Amino acid sequence: MEAYGQMRDACMASLFQKVAREHGVTVDRVRQSLQERPKLFDLSVLFSFAGLLAAAAYLIRRWAVRWDWPAVMTVYVSAVLAAAGVLLLDVWSGTMEDLRIGNGHLSYRGERIPWLHHRLLLFAGFALLSWAVTMLGRRWSSRDAS
Repeated sequence: MEAYGQMRDACMASLFQKVAREHGVTVDRVRQSLQERPKLFDLSVLFSFAGLLAAAAYLIRRWAVRWDWPAVMTVYVSAVLAAAGVLLLDVWSGTMEDLRIGNGHLSYRGERIPWLHHRLLLFAGFALLSWAVTMLGRRWSSRDAS
């Protein structure tokens, strides 16, 4: 692995020098650009997945009504759906990043996907989203029944 790391670093240094010359910037600027992400793309990935998760929560809510689940199951199902959501967001983000880059080989670039570094926050957000969809579904159901 040490030889691989040295070869990779040498190739990247050569590539960065060529890119810097081609674009009239410093090598440090080229290296810094690796940390910059397309914010609109990242937000669209997150919100599209949140929409899918909300749809799943809604469908689970409809199924739960048929089985007459107790209200405490809402908390449990929200936690399970949030945990699954965190894991599936990794797959969703990786797939979208593959499409953005144009190939299926992310390698170490996959570490730059922002969600990979905020899993606990995502879990909390997905749990709240699931719970909110379920509660809104309960409210809408009670309105329709009356």
